[in-house]
Amino acid sequence: MYLRKSENQLESYAKGVFHGEYEHLWGSINQIYFCHRKKRWPYLILAIVTFVFFLTISLYMGASEVYEQMSEVYDQIYAEIIVPSVGIEYNQYGGMDYEGSNEVVEELTVPEKILGVPVTQIISFGQEETPELKTTLKKIVIPAPIKNIDSFAFKGLTALEEVVFEDNVEIVNFSQYLFAECVSLKKITFNSSLKKIPENAFINCKNLETVIFSENSTLETIMVSAFEGCESLKEIHIPSSVTQIERSAFENCKNLKIVTFGNNLQLISLGDRCFAHCTSLEEIIIPKCLTSLAKELFLGAKNLKKINFEQDSSLEKIYGFCFARCDSLEEIFIPKSVKTLEDCAFCGIDNLKKINFEQDSSVEAISEFCFRDCVLLEEIIIPKSVKTIEGYAFCGLKNLKTVTFENGSSLKVIEEYAFKNCNSLQTITLPASLINLSSSAFYSCELLSEIKISEGNAIYSSEDGVVFKNNFGRLVIYPCGKTQTHFKLPDSTTIIEEYAFANCKNLKSIDLNNVATLNTDVFKNCNNLEEIYSQNLVEVESPSCFEDTKWYTENSRNEFFDVGKVLLLYNGTSARVDLTKYAKIMPNAFNFGANPKTVQEIILGNDIKKILNQTFYACSNLKTVYILKNKGTIKFEEYYSFNNQNSFVFYVPKSKHFTYSYYTYPTKLTLEIITTKVSFVHDGSVISSQEYYYGSEYDLYVPENSDASLVYYLDENCTQVFEMGRLWEIWDEELTLYLK
Repeated sequence: MYLRKSENQLESYAKGVFHGEYEHLWGSINQIYFCHRKKRWPYLILAIVTFVFFLTISLYMGASEVYEQMSEVYDQIYAEIIVPSVGIEYNQYGGMDYEGSNEVVEELTVPEKILGVPVTQIISFGQEETPELKTTLKKIVIPAPIKNIDSFAFKGLTALEEVVFEDNVEIVNFSQYLFAECVSLKKITFNSSLKKIPENAFINCKNLETVIFSENSTLETIMVSAFEGCESLKEIHIPSSVTQIERSAFENCKNLKIVTFGNNLQLISLGDRCFAHCTSLEEIIIPKCLTSLAKELFLGAKNLKKINFEQDSSLEKIYGFCFARCDSLEEIFIPKSVKTLEDCAFCGIDNLKKINFEQDSSVEAISEFCFRDCVLLEEIIIPKSVKTIEGYAFCGLKNLKTVTFENGSSLKVIEEYAFKNCNSLQTITLPASLINLSSSAFYSCELLSEIKISEGNAIYSSEDGVVFKNNFGRLVIYPCGKTQTHFKLPDSTTIIEEYAFANCKNLKSIDLNNVATLNTDVFKNCNNLEEIYSQNLVEVESPSCFEDTKWYTENSRNEFFDVGKVLLLYNGTSARVDLTKYAKIMPNAFNFGANPKTVQEIILGNDIKKILNQTFYACSNLKTVYILKNKGTIKFEEYYSFNNQNSFVFYVPKSKHFTYSYYTYPTKLTLEIITTKVSFVHDGSVISSQEYYYGSEYDLYVPENSDASLVYYLDENCTQVFEMGRLWEIWDEELTLYLK
């Protein structure tokens, strides 16, 4: 406060004595002080001494003569003698810093020199020391010597309307957030020497209407968010010299209607979101020099109606969401130079009706969600250059009726859900080049009743509109628009792929015939499926295959809820559970059953290969396990396939005892060999007793004076014949056989 008061008193005295020309002299002295606020005392003393020096001389000469004759001498003295003597430091740009004026003015021109020393850097305009400037300063002129303008230099100048860079200004460094909070700024004029506009330079300058670049502009870079949120900007012309426009440079310029580029443009890249949400933009010409269009470049430009590409375009890639939600686009032209359409490049365009690929297109991939939810699109012609249609590429095209592949198509892959919910599509012919078709590619295409495969395809074939693979070995897609209520699979089909029958509302019964494997969600949303015939099924990926069917609802409470040789759920309460018929027991088959705690003993058959995680974990009273598998061994998925708190006795074939002895899970495990004590009876008398090991070859007892080749025995119920030279496959502890 003392410094400010002394300065004001001194200034009043000077102006009162010398009037006119001495105001200029005092202005120079005043600037010495304000350009070095960080060292106020030395410069205040310097200013006073200098002033007294001129005051003394003026006693002998007129004031104007002093100014005219001594100003040059004074500047030289200041620059070469006074400045070095008091230790004034030049900035890195070879001159002085400018920190503003204490004068409250509407228009300010930054001085080129202060007493002979060039002003090369602007720190601020004094708006913090003189708050009145924030609401009064309307125009600023930047002179030629300025090399750097510091960050936030114009911050808070809410009345500022125009900034002019004089000719020959060569800004070396133009820092970020220059015009933060300059809400009244309407016009900015750049000279020809400006090389870059820094990031966030004019962000949210909501009243900026006009940006003028010199005809001979050498501007090279418009940096990140430079003009983001300039809602009043209606037109922008990009000089030919510009090589890079960075991310979000003009994002949310809601009234930007015209964007033009200079001739012989050198532009290399437009950054992500550069014109995103420019909701007044109606037309854009894509320069031929660009090789890619960035991610979200025109995202949400909802009034963009026309995209023009300059002739001989070099464009190769359109990145994700580039034109997403450009809802006024009705037609899109894609130059032949384009090779890749990235994720969601054109997704969600409500009024898009036509896609034109230039003849001899180079597009190799239509990426995920590329045209998703373009609901008015009725027809698409896939160029022969396309090799991959990725997941969801045409998902949700509710009015798509026709999909055509150009002759000579090189299409190799159609991924999951590529045409999901294309509800108007009734038939489609896939090219002979196809080698990988996802079974969910046409998921929920409600009217699709026929999928044809062109002749010459080595992998896929179709019969009655149903797609098969590997010479009918795998059923891939059964179109959900088919009207048949019953379907029997061919004898050669052993695998059904995931989602193959999904959403088949008309299907009521199915004969799986020789099918051995069902993958995930095969019958998803088959709400009317009541009957499933299966004898040879040994592998089900998940019980969810059947959850949406009536068959599941009606059978899931059975004691043994199974399909083929797969146990889905055990609902019984027996202590001893015979599982010998099953090749697979689903995880949680016992955990979700009626009362797994009643199970004490289980018998596993010859077809089972693995006990999955959690299978018997809830069977807390399970103690005994019979393993009747002779060929190979059963693998246990560790951690919780059994309740590891229990002590178990595993009865195994003699030939497998050594292998199972190396098992470390369950940890409390005792191994026993399955042994049967057999009593041989003839004419009501026991003629012999022997022990047989399960899985071993056996010899029958041959009575004396009998023909060995005719000897055989029957069990007590005369239902099983025992002959010489076979494997013993009885696991009962005791058995009586009768000689016949």
